[in-house]
Amino acid sequence: MHRREFLGALQAAAWTASPSLARAREIVGAGAIGPVRFCRAASPCWVAVARRVSGNDVLMVEVDATTSGAVLLGSTATLVIDRKGCRLLP
Repeated sequence: MHRREFLGALQAAAWTASPSLARAREIVGAGAIGPVRFCRAASPCWVAVARRVSGNDVLMVEVDATTSGAVLLGSTATLVIDRKGCRLLP
């Protein structure tokens, strides 16, 4: 594992233990972004976080190392998840 991959995995693991995970799950669970079918993630660790937040194991995922964290693309809005927390983009 390269240094960058290690740091990304560490950030993803720390994120799953943070209160931001519950907040992101609330946003998705309340339907604030609509059905989630697509995701872009920085690493496989962030893919796991995105699947956990969305509750959708059949996400279409693009792994892109230039991405920070994960981006869940809903039908009505986008949820950005990264080391800073989560942000809802209309």
